[in-house]
Amino acid sequence: MIPGEIHSMPRDEAALGRPVKVRGVVTFAYPEKFGGFVIEDASGGLFVRTGDPAWNGKPPPVASLVEVTGITGAGGYAPVLQVRSVEILGLGELPVARPVTVNQLLTGRFDSRRVEISGVVRHVTQRDQGQSFVLELAGEFGRVTVFVAESRGIPPADLIDAEVIVRGV
Repeated sequence: MIPGEIHSMPRDEAALGRPVKVRGVVTFAYPEKFGGFVIEDASGGLFVRTGDPAWNGKPPPVASLVEVTGITGAGGYAPVLQVRSVEILGLGELPVARPVTVNQLLTGRFDSRRVEISGVVRHVTQRDQGQSFVLELAGEFGRVTVFVAESRGIPPADLIDAEVIVRGV
């Protein structure tokens, strides 16, 4: 199977725990906060849940090309893959982030996909002793909240009133 097939699978079918093996590039990994990572290929994106005690591995870094073996699950929003094993095949290429509007994001069509959105930073909230932060962006679309996993040395307060382009999952 491919990530897009699992993501678009009917939730009742995914809940049956079908064994699958998929390959994709890791586009997001923050298991401590979100309980997993996301992989993507040309067919779409897929959330890979790491919280199962049957798997005690470490999530692969972003941009890794991986092969994930596991079982399907209904997920909270869309079907997911419950990991059993992850093989890192090498370095992959991150998919191009698609420019989207907030209205497009609200449809769910871009769930688990790399996207790009722009706006003006109106508010910043630091988290995790300053390691991550939340931005509130304003634009033609209204306001949207963006979670930034790594500050990468950027003082978040310096972002207030800055026009930014955010790429992520």
